[in-house]
Amino acid sequence: MVIALEPPARFDKRDWQARKSRQIQASVSDIGQPPDVMDPVRKLAGGESLEYFLQTYFPNSTGLSPFSADHKRVIDRLQTCIMDSGRFINAVYRGFAKTSISTNAAIWAVAYGYRRYVAVFSANEPQADDLIASIKMELSENDLLMEDFPEICHAFRALEGKPQRCHSQTCGGKLTHIVYRADRVAMPFIEGSKASGAILASRGMTGSGTRGLLHTMPSGIKQRPDFCIIDDPQTAETAGTPAQVKKRLDIIRRDIMKLAGHRKSMACVVNATVIAADDLVEQLFDAKRNPSWQGERIKMVRQWSAVHDTLWLGTKEGFEGECYQAIRNRWDRNDPHDQERAIAEANEFYLANREAMDDGCVVSWESCFAEGEHSAIQHAYNFLIDDGADIFATECQNEPPKESGAVDRLTAVEITSRLNSFDRLRFPRDVEHLSAYIDVQGKMLYYVVCAWAQDFTGYVIDYGSWPDQRRRYYTLNDSSRTLEVEFPGEPIETQWAKGLNLLVNSLCGRAWERLDGTTLRLGKVIIDANYGASTKAVKRFCLTSPHSALLQASHGKGLTAKETPMGLWPVVQGERKGHNWVQRPDKEAKGLRHLIIDTNFWKSFVHSRLRMAPTSRGSLSLWGNDPRTHEMFADQLTAEYSERTKGKNRELDEWTLKPGDPDNHFLDCLTGCAVGGSMLGVQVGSAAALNMSKPKVKLSELYAQKHGGRKR
Repeated sequence: MVIALEPPARFDKRDWQARKSRQIQASVSDIGQPPDVMDPVRKLAGGESLEYFLQTYFPNSTGLSPFSADHKRVIDRLQTCIMDSGRFINAVYRGFAKTSISTNAAIWAVAYGYRRYVAVFSANEPQADDLIASIKMELSENDLLMEDFPEICHAFRALEGKPQRCHSQTCGGKLTHIVYRADRVAMPFIEGSKASGAILASRGMTGSGTRGLLHTMPSGIKQRPDFCIIDDPQTAETAGTPAQVKKRLDIIRRDIMKLAGHRKSMACVVNATVIAADDLVEQLFDAKRNPSWQGERIKMVRQWSAVHDTLWLGTKEGFEGECYQAIRNRWDRNDPHDQERAIAEANEFYLANREAMDDGCVVSWESCFAEGEHSAIQHAYNFLIDDGADIFATECQNEPPKESGAVDRLTAVEITSRLNSFDRLRFPRDVEHLSAYIDVQGKMLYYVVCAWAQDFTGYVIDYGSWPDQRRRYYTLNDSSRTLEVEFPGEPIETQWAKGLNLLVNSLCGRAWERLDGTTLRLGKVIIDANYGASTKAVKRFCLTSPHSALLQASHGKGLTAKETPMGLWPVVQGERKGHNWVQRPDKEAKGLRHLIIDTNFWKSFVHSRLRMAPTSRGSLSLWGNDPRTHEMFADQLTAEYSERTKGKNRELDEWTLKPGDPDNHFLDCLTGCAVGGSMLGVQVGSAAALNMSKPKVKLSELYAQKHGGRKR
């Protein structure tokens, strides 16, 4: 009997090697079960108190020094927002450890399962990168976190900083789905962990991807952020630029606060410093414009020493004794070692007089002082002496000063509150005249229309640009609908002419309705002819337009205190003089009279009227009830600052564009509208009512004006 034997199975070496490789890889990728919690009681206490967590688990950052009462209130707001909800803002000074508090609080929020997706935002991408790098370092290297949160930290340590290991990492044979990217981390899925799958991400305020921030879970669920921390959302440059402030506020309102979707409300905390007047932080504090936010400003020094101007600074009149400031600043600038001697002598002076010098001084944080200093009080005074009062007020007190020499002036917030409740394009029965002003720019035309009562009570009833930008806030630089887009290939002079024609026809062809039903038409339309090559184009348009009887080409001239006021200019044949404006025959365009405006006077005039309550006679107000409607308009009206100057027996305010070259076109337009009202016969009030001084005129100057320049 023959037995047929089956051939032995073929040995496949490649298959064997592949299986062996997978087994080795699995053994390497599997991190094993996390160790037990080292101190369950400590961990439990940390979950009940964010303050305890910050002080206990981060000995090299938020645990370095005891927290002050101010810190505890800031941390309490953070804990309340994380565990419940709300919108909080903490305006704190530099060195307050706000960034460390922010990042460590984000870890607390996910470690205990209070939040599923925490996003941390900062002013720009480099700062955001630093935030996520700090979070990664704590999760990977913090031994105390490893002891009590092994369900999180064990998996991050196993990565050894290599993101490519994430895709294959397992625990007990199951993928952890850990994420370790440049802009985010996701907690590993570990059985029994409250943090499983939670996400921590960082973004720059203006970076891409903020609006659609979400994370896809292994189950397919799209996880949206449910809590965010905004840490230092502005820089010194952006804080002083209204357009940037507006842009970042819009990102917070429209993008960040809507990240949770419609089914959940976003919880948010802003930790920042006030850098400039009416910056992003100050606007969030404004209850009228942002009623849903709450918080506080925290100063480094709440009260100065009783001997502030004697022993500390020596600035008190009649004080002749030695003072700390003089000792600290008394050193040879040519000797690189002499400053150390001066500092040492100042320290000796402070220690010898410490009881008297500390008396009455109240600081926010007793532990806030550097090596070589002896107290937080001394640290504050060193900051003040070394860097100056302006820097100290900004960086330490959250009270940025006004520009040196600037007079008290309106802020954008105050302007947006000058509302009269009338609908747009409507005005009360006391109005008798309407005027408009058009500011000519290379990309587009800005315009403002005002209604005037005979006593110069004014109402801004319309403003905008042509072409219409179709959005509430824009700048000249970011405008997308321009004259070039509307008239492609045409010379700029033709673009101006066509744009002016369409805009003027729209304004002059409209019957504007008063509240009593009476209709009025524009009585004067002034067009700026100061913009470079536009001068000839504007004058030509004013001569040839069907509305030429209403049109007036103008030139702005900011007369200084040292220059002769318009009222004393020599008389020119055929001219018409008004209140700080003069209309003269044009030498180049026959039949045309050009208008010269003293812009310094009229800018002060409109600001003085805007200071008044909207219900006051002689005030200037804006339509509507919503301050947000006029944010762009108000920013442009405050794009310049004034300085009080003296000369030729008079005082006046000279206006200068703020640094950063912000848009000021609506300020020019509103100023021109007021001049238009004056040209139509509206009466300017007394100098006292305008809060401006009246120039003193010598009899000899009046005689010279009357007799053609000859002095008696």
